[in-house]
Amino acid sequence: MRGFRSILFLSIAFALVCLNPAEAAQNNLAGAVSSLESGNYQWASDTLSKLLETAPPQQKAEIYKYLGIAHVGLGYDDMALSSFVMALSLDMDTRLDKRFATSKAASLFARARKSVMTKDIAPPSIVLSPLKRAYVGDDFEIEAKVTDDMGVDRVVLYYRPGDSGDFNRLSMEKVVGDTYAAKIPGKEITESGFGFFILADDATSRTPASFASAQSPYVIRVKGGLSAKLEDATIQMELKKYSEARDLLQEVIAGANSPSDPQSMEARKYLGICHHALGQENKAYEQFLAVVALDKSAWLDPRFATPENRSLFEKARDSLRRKDLQEPVISLEPLKLAVADEGFEVGVSVTDDVIVKNVNLYFRKTGKSKFKMKTMSQMLAGRYYAKIPGKYVTEDGLQFYIEADDGSGRAPAMLASPEAPREIAVYQ
Repeated sequence: MRGFRSILFLSIAFALVCLNPAEAAQNNLAGAVSSLESGNYQWASDTLSKLLETAPPQQKAEIYKYLGIAHVGLGYDDMALSSFVMALSLDMDTRLDKRFATSKAASLFARARKSVMTKDIAPPSIVLSPLKRAYVGDDFEIEAKVTDDMGVDRVVLYYRPGDSGDFNRLSMEKVVGDTYAAKIPGKEITESGFGFFILADDATSRTPASFASAQSPYVIRVKGGLSAKLEDATIQMELKKYSEARDLLQEVIAGANSPSDPQSMEARKYLGICHHALGQENKAYEQFLAVVALDKSAWLDPRFATPENRSLFEKARDSLRRKDLQEPVISLEPLKLAVADEGFEVGVSVTDDVIVKNVNLYFRKTGKSKFKMKTMSQMLAGRYYAKIPGKYVTEDGLQFYIEADDGSGRAPAMLASPEAPREIAVYQ
């Protein structure tokens, strides 16, 4: 019996040795496919990669196809795409097995086929989007528009603090359209500045397209923190770019150690001026009030002082010297005829001895229990308007009342009330 087993073993070994390369490759390929079916993607990937070294040319297209499937299973989409491109380059009749045709695999295989059928002639194009100013300690976002005749595979940002040392790597993600973005952490943004370059791949094996390079990176100079932002804000104000200046000033206030920090105080004065220039008188007053509450001798920068904003600034100063004695006075403007299903506008004139902080309109269909609220907008000096949506204007009638607050802490002034609202008849 022992002799029979020995003979059988030698016969099998001899048969295996006698297998030609194509038969051996086919056996290994079958084993790798079996591993794919059982979800053992790493083993399949290793086996298929080794098989490529010895397999005959006529089998390499199939091997590359299954290698791509293994890469999909491992989550290596870029490697899967490259393997599918190789498979189809060797044999355009290669087909993806239905048993492995997941949505991801099918999508990558379709991209690979398109790439092979329509030769990817041009490398990706990289156009850097306008950059904002860099400040110490602030995150810095870099955006670029990246396009390619066959599609962009990946975009990578490389950066380094200063002008020497190794580059850090950040994957740039598509944010909208063809625009890709990555954000360098604020802890990397120092006064020594930083350099960066961008690489973009398509589905080919050509050298990636680049914006700048490791040898010649794009260099960004970094300005100091809050003081630099404050200085840049005043430059924007001189250019009458008040919205841009407002955003910088709000960052200064948020980054200051305390409200009484000198930079925060200066920023609030300038922010009040910006709000006033943008027609936001109440917000301007709030900033001026915060300034004079901490420094009663504060004054406005002569470069930006106008009779109007200086008057508001002095009004804020005066409000600290004397108590706000009067509540707002509300006068209803003439109302138009209310027509069912059409918007109904309500206008009021509101005055106060110091300032009006906000005016709110409360309304409901007649017979309903709850009021809806809408903030009234100041369209002209002292005049506030709001429109009640048409769905609340019905034949049942309409009810409303108005509150005006001066920020003094007392109860708001009212025109009518929840208990006795103004009644409006509605017509068809």
